[in-house]
Amino acid sequence: GLGGIGEDEPMDVRDMTEEEFMEWKLQNSVKLAPGDSLFDRHSCGEDLATNLEYMASTYGFFVPYLEHVDDLPALVDYLGQKVSVGNVCLWCNKGFNTMEGVMKHMVDKSHCKVCLEGNEDEFQDFYSISLEGEDDEWETDSEGSEEVEEEIRRVDLRNAKGSGADAARMSQKHSKRINELEVSGGG
Repeated sequence: GLGGIGEDEPMDVRDMTEEEFMEWKLQNSVKLAPGDSLFDRHSCGEDLATNLEYMASTYGFFVPYLEHVDDLPALVDYLGQKVSVGNVCLWCNKGFNTMEGVMKHMVDKSHCKVCLEGNEDEFQDFYSISLEGEDDEWETDSEGSEEVEEEIRRVDLRNAKGSGADAARMSQKHSKRINELEVSGGG
């Protein structure tokens, strides 16, 4: 049998308060390093950047509003604790008994992403912008969103491969086409 494991542990998990239980979980669970993938047992050691690249290319994982994250290592460490200590899915918050269980779930269900919506309080500390009411800002008026799209188009042109002029022509043709579609009410 499982002799020796916690036999002299007088504490029964079921009698613990939630805080004691989390404490217990913390002491008894795997500690993910900055280079440890959140979705499998792949490790890049202590290299967070390489790990983020690995998770992005393998699982399409990305950190929401990355440019507004105050403390990326802390945020990823926190996500790691949710997975390794809490054994909860980062997307749907479904709980599992083991880290392997929750990793398999996230991969199988394509839940390799962070759900900020409804969890703003939980993640707010890691961000320099307010996560609450993010949507209101974007939808204040239709003119505002036009400007944003305009801005995106300009940025795309700058980064487009090939000659800028071609890209600009393509883009204009494309956006004109899209506008026509919208006007005709197609879709």
